Amino acid sequence: MNTILTLLKNNLEIIFFSLIFYGLSFFLIIKEYLIIYNLPILELYRFLIILVCLLCFFVGKKTFNKYISFLVILNLLFLYNSIFGEKINFSVPPNIFYGFNDGEKIDIFFLQKNKVILINTLNVILPLIAVSFLNITVNKINKFKNFSIKICDVFLVLIVLLLSYKYFSFVIIKVASIETISINLHSSMYFLNIYFLVILDRIFQKYEINIFIILRILLIFYCFFIGDSILHPLICLLTFTIYLMLSKINKNILIMFSIFFFVIFASNIFKLSFFHFELIKNHFIKFDAPGTVIHSLLIRLQHIDYFIFYSNNLNYLIGNNIFADLYTYPHNLLVDIFVTTGIIGLVIFIYIIFNLIIMIRKNVDPNNIFILILFFQSFVFSNLSGFFFTNIILNISLAACLCFLKLKHPKIS
Repeated sequence: MNTILTLLKNNLEIIFFSLIFYGLSFFLIIKEYLIIYNLPILELYRFLIILVCLLCFFVGKKTFNKYISFLVILNLLFLYNSIFGEKINFSVPPNIFYGFNDGEKIDIFFLQKNKVILINTLNVILPLIAVSFLNITVNKINKFKNFSIKICDVFLVLIVLLLSYKYFSFVIIKVASIETISINLHSSMYFLNIYFLVILDRIFQKYEINIFIILRILLIFYCFFIGDSILHPLICLLTFTIYLMLSKINKNILIMFSIFFFVIFASNIFKLSFFHFELIKNHFIKFDAPGTVIHSLLIRLQHIDYFIFYSNNLNYLIGNNIFADLYTYPHNLLVDIFVTTGIIGLVIFIYIIFNLIIMIRKNVDPNNIFILILFFQSFVFSNLSGFFFTNIILNISLAACLCFLKLKHPKIS
């Protein structure tokens, strides 16, 4: 028993971060493979998060971090409004604003209030508290990165086989789109962004470039390509750009990689447009053509416009209960926070980010660039998709940064 506890304690950070950062993607992929059995796979995933958090409380060592405390308070304010707050309403009904028939396109998010509250409480707030019991050191982060390569290799093969089967069996013969025949496709692929970050860290920090590294990158972008994804390769491109700016690697190699990424990103645009050159042009210049990059961005601005300027009873101080008959949530983390927790919540979040920036300016070095970019990826993604108060990766990566950067690390020359 003591041996098991010692093993768990020594690998607590690896277990915790692997489940938080990869768990949803991995369990969604498993659910796809076992779909005929209708097993409660995602419920098991959420239950495991609770168990691992309890393990952190049992074998970890409590440390106080005021910024994590503020993050917890921010989430508690969301919970208070979700239960006791005034339900938000609008001067223009969503069906008129967005132009669809009454009763259509109500997001399932708004029909699952109790589920969202449970996820926020047990899978966001509880892990945030658990982070305070972890010993997040350079050595632990490096162990997590090494373990990531091993486990992500397995799931990369699984998702390549899964997407290939769906694509060549259904999509290519135009039976259905890849997204309609997949369970939460973008969440299933999200681990590939972090996996790509781990690979880049090996390239830029350890100067490791070989055929296996190249093969992994090709398979990652193959998944993005047949998964009709623009956002995921864009996040990877931004990740690469950050490492590029900080790198001392041979510039010719970096130029080759830059061209490689540009070609892959452009190929996704071509594929999404079915190689129709008029549609390809529309992706960049026509704002009202459905399915284009510009139109997708403008729709998100439309969501923000609706929540901020068309609400009748927005409580600017503490926010509102967002669970109403709505088309969608804002799809922008700052608006999520403002609508559900008001100016108080927004000030708390900005204060946390402001202090994180100060920490970064004082402590940024090769030891912590990985954890910073991990947060940066989720931050970019959350400004275009997802809901802040159910976003486990964003909250925990932010908390990890706040813990890790408070430690003094020797700089690597």
